[in-house]
Amino acid sequence: MSISTERKNYYWLFAQYVYLSISGLITLKLNISHFGAEQFGQWLLLISIWNFGTALDLGFSTAVIKFIAQYRDEAENKLNEIVSTTFVVFVLIGITIFVLVNIFFSSFYLTDEMSSQQFNMFSNIFLIMGAIFLVRYISLFFRSLFEGFSNFAFSSKVNIIQYTLMVISVLIVTYLDLGMLDLALFYLLVPIIALLIFIIPLKRYYPQLHFNLSYFNIKLLGEIFKFSFSIQLTNVFSGFLDPLVKYIISTEANLSFVSVYEIAKRITTSIANLFWTTFKTILPKTAKLKSLDQIQNFILTDCVKVSRFGIAYSGFFFGIILVLISMFIKYWFHLEETVLVLIILAIPETINTFGYPLYAFLIGVGKASFLVFLQFVNLISVGILLLLSFRLLDNSNGLLGIYLSVLFGNSLIMLYIKNRYGISIKLYFKKSKIYNLALINFLLLIAIVIISKAIVSPIIVLSFLSIISLLILHKEIYSFFMLAYSDFLSKS
Repeated sequence: MSISTERKNYYWLFAQYVYLSISGLITLKLNISHFGAEQFGQWLLLISIWNFGTALDLGFSTAVIKFIAQYRDEAENKLNEIVSTTFVVFVLIGITIFVLVNIFFSSFYLTDEMSSQQFNMFSNIFLIMGAIFLVRYISLFFRSLFEGFSNFAFSSKVNIIQYTLMVISVLIVTYLDLGMLDLALFYLLVPIIALLIFIIPLKRYYPQLHFNLSYFNIKLLGEIFKFSFSIQLTNVFSGFLDPLVKYIISTEANLSFVSVYEIAKRITTSIANLFWTTFKTILPKTAKLKSLDQIQNFILTDCVKVSRFGIAYSGFFFGIILVLISMFIKYWFHLEETVLVLIILAIPETINTFGYPLYAFLIGVGKASFLVFLQFVNLISVGILLLLSFRLLDNSNGLLGIYLSVLFGNSLIMLYIKNRYGISIKLYFKKSKIYNLALINFLLLIAIVIISKAIVSPIIVLSFLSIISLLILHKEIYSFFMLAYSDFLSKS
């Protein structure tokens, strides 16, 4: 993949994440205003059931990206075996989830407490939502196929088109004062259009692909399932993490503190997810690595570059402009303690952002079993360290247990890569300029101590943090900005 293509992928992934976040807030606001919080709350309940179904892809979307990337330059038969086998599996899994969720819904959700009118309306809406799920599930296969060929720009464009059509649909429903059933039908039309956009140009982009049942390979399916099952286990363990943290908070602090934690967590994870989404191009690139020399070179060039940018990225959001984010939270939610929790949760995200390229690399080279172990260890360590830190500190600073766990987990990744691939940790740290990350972490910890002791106003403390972070990282941030700007000019 050329440098210009790689940068193009980065920019489109970045644009997609920002656009989807903004358009999602717009549609949410319009729908609540039009249907009311209670009625649209019922819609959200129904859609959440199907969203859970989407999570049960058994890791096959990640597997499609990995195996397409791994074999795309080899014999066409092998590639056609991969796309044909995984497509059949996607369709079968999608239909199975569709049937099972409908059975569950009919048996447990529709009750006698509903009027016959409500029963019929929500039954029809739920069936339409099921059709939406099925179309999107199949679209997920084609999106993964494009991303396996490192064409993230195209999949990002399709997602942007899809969300634009959703905003238009909501505007039409609102303007014409239509009902919720009409909204569901519009929402069904949108993913159908997106699916067609994926399918129609497929032959033009990849004429070597042929979908045929004769290419279905049971042995290959076993290989893919072995990899994808490990990915699914990783998702299961990571999925348990949030409920565990909230349970410990509710028992060691109080229930109201759970809301404070949720607000701060959403802000910090949104910032981190923007970075991870932009650089998920690492996954298909790692799947093509064969020799030890290629792997070592990739880690000490590509991964180092992303880690180094991750430090600058974290320093910008969790250092330079954290004061602005905190002011927004303080005056929007009117919860003073949220600012302190935001700073505490920002520190582990700086570590995760630094370690993300190595985590994605391990997925790409098929080390999912280690990542399952890592997520299990993370789940246990978060529980233990969070409990201990709450008991020892007896305040919101007990959330520092999450930071300690993340630090421990990322250290395990570094040690594994050192032992498995002979990478010098010292060299990786030096090339990625980890001392900048250490300084940002130190400043955040100092800010936590000062704010928790109520020595100085949080805004004053974060203002100083902003100035110092800018002094530390201004050259790094400027160099990345100029790189992006010059690349933009070259395309103009």
